[in-house]
Amino acid sequence: MKRLDVGRTPVREAIQRLQYDGFVFVSARRGTFVSTIDINDLTDVYEARARIESWATRLAAERLREFAGWTLVS
Repeated sequence: MKRLDVGRTPVREAIQRLQYDGFVFVSARRGTFVSTIDINDLTDVYEARARIESWATRLAAERLREFAGWTLVS
């Protein structure tokens, strides 16, 4: 933590958040470990990400057109 110039509290809170979200599990006196990832869950994440990124790109393009005063010609 010294090397990254980060205190213990933010690191502890981040690990607690990761544990709450199911990304890690904490074992007493053993440490913190990354949870196993199910291939179906991973597929769902990538599908959701693709939809969100597509929507965000379209929204950004619309806002850019509005900002620049452009119109879409069909």
